[in-house]
Amino acid sequence: MKDFLKWGLILGGAGYFLFRNQISAALATTATTPATSTMPTTTTTPPAATTPPVAQTTLQMMQAYAAAHGFTTLSFDQWNWVYSQVRGVAGLPIETVFPGQTRDRLMTLDEWWAGSSAAGLSGVRRRSSASRAWGY
Repeated sequence: MKDFLKWGLILGGAGYFLFRNQISAALATTATTPATSTMPTTTTTPPAATTPPVAQTTLQMMQAYAAAHGFTTLSFDQWNWVYSQVRGVAGLPIETVFPGQTRDRLMTLDEWWAGSSAAGLSGVRRRSSASRAWGY
């Protein structure tokens, strides 16, 4: 009795699924199709080919963000904040990047970038010889 009930529910569910999603869709399209079909007289042109935007590097995105907000020199923590806005992840602590430096020292983006890339920040690190050889 248990097997009969189990298989009855499985087959009933499968039948309901097929009727609801497959058969009813087929019936709806045949019911709305006219008996005589004519070719449309107007032609549609395909959309113009668009090139996808070029993926920007992290440095380019940070430069654009800094230019949009008028940033030229910021402290290390402020550049880390810009990095977190662009990449969505936090930057490295100052002790890792610039040991012995104070947090309030102002620096350019290029100084911050050079220090962070030397420390190995994700998305900033220098490319290894293997990645250059494989082209990524």
